Amino acid sequence: MISYYKIMEKDFYKEGIDMRDCEQKNGVAMEQAENMAEFAGIELQDHDPRVKLYATLRDKTNDQSLFAEVLRILGDTEALNKLIGAYHKVGIHCPICLKVVAPGEECQ
Repeated sequence: MISYYKIMEKDFYKEGIDMRDCEQKNGVAMEQAENMAEFAGIELQDHDPRVKLYATLRDKTNDQSLFAEVLRILGDTEALNKLIGAYHKVGIHCPICLKVVAPGEECQ
């Protein structure tokens, strides 16, 4: 399976996402990233691109696809399959793969 965040990374560099936009739209996500960095002892600079990228990626995903990615990273195949089974239904928009599911199509 191709990682959703690897796809996001390609899109980020290809499209040249304007991270100035994210400062206004993603204040809460940026604050979360700053809090995580502070807790971990990571020094951030003013307008740190790591915080902006986190906020941008967080804004471009949803809870189901983010949770699916967590399960993939942790190798919890059983839980991932249950999550996919619950959301990946033919004819319905899947919030994990972000497509309307066609018969026989697997969630990626």
